[in-house]
Amino acid sequence: MGIKNSTDDVARLSQEVDRVRHCIEEVMADLAKVKERIPGPREIIRQFSPAPEEHRRDLFYSCTSLELALQDTRRWAHEVADKAQR
Repeated sequence: MGIKNSTDDVARLSQEVDRVRHCIEEVMADLAKVKERIPGPREIIRQFSPAPEEHRRDLFYSCTSLELALQDTRRWAHEVADKAQR
C-alpha cells in the first residue's frame, strides 16, 4: 500500500498531481462566477438592514466558514506545490 519507488507508482503520482491541478482550475473558474453573484457592500447594507437578525448572523457565519476554508485550501495548495517541486 502507498507509494513505492517504481515507474508505475511515479506515473500514478503524476496523474494524481495533474488531477489536482485540473481541480484547482475548475474551482478557480467556479469561484470567479460565484464572486460575481455576491453583492457589494452597499447592496448588502440595503438588503440586510431590514433583515431579521438570524439572516444576518447566518450570512456572517457562512462568510467566516468560507474564509477559513479558503485559507486552509491556500495552505494545502502551497504544501502540494512545495512537495511537488522537491
